[in-house]
Amino acid sequence: MSIARFLKFALLAVALVASTSQARAQEGGKKPPGGGAAGAESPAPYDVFAKDAQVTTGLIAVLRKGGKIYLSLSKTQLGQDFVETSVPATGLGGFGPAPGEPYVAPARIIRFERVDDNVVIRWPNTFAKVDANTPQGRGAVVSLPSSVVAVTPVVAESPTSVVISAAPLLGDVADLKAQFDAVAPRPGHGYRLDRTARSFLKPKRSRKIRSFA
Repeated sequence: MSIARFLKFALLAVALVASTSQARAQEGGKKPPGGGAAGAESPAPYDVFAKDAQVTTGLIAVLRKGGKIYLSLSKTQLGQDFVETSVPATGLGGFGPAPGEPYVAPARIIRFERVDDNVVIRWPNTFAKVDANTPQGRGAVVSLPSSVVAVTPVVAESPTSVVISAAPLLGDVADLKAQFDAVAPRPGHGYRLDRTARSFLKPKRSRKIRSFA
């Protein structure tokens, strides 16, 4: 295919995409509140959302409401770096770490960044140490991007804080599935968190959910 013909097809594809996007925008009607996806809702007032919630204060406050766990982040904490790690409460029947073993998963830097009415949870890339606002720093940002763990909506907000679901941080952080798959690769013996029916969070009295000061 000649370059001219290729460019013609490329421009045609761009035109089709633009036309389709415009048509969908017209069909969608008004922009949803909060600037999010279709059907998205604006954040609720914090006082209303937290009225019936069990709140545990700490470095990052934890809210328990309707059987779900939420994190209340101060707006000054957005864009700041925190350390995320994972410690198992039980062993894995001889296939993995012992209870309380501290080095199951490497400690990671984790960051919360607000974008419109969402919070982007990232693992910044820490494999390069360079000075910011330098050619080397800009090159590291482009070449070594951060990993996006999740994008989760802001469910409630006050003048000083935002509330998000803790669900993106309650998965198999230590990647225990890989350890099980290494010794029992058959699907019938696989390990995974079953979010639909058999995975759950124990209440605070069992010391499984804590907020550290």
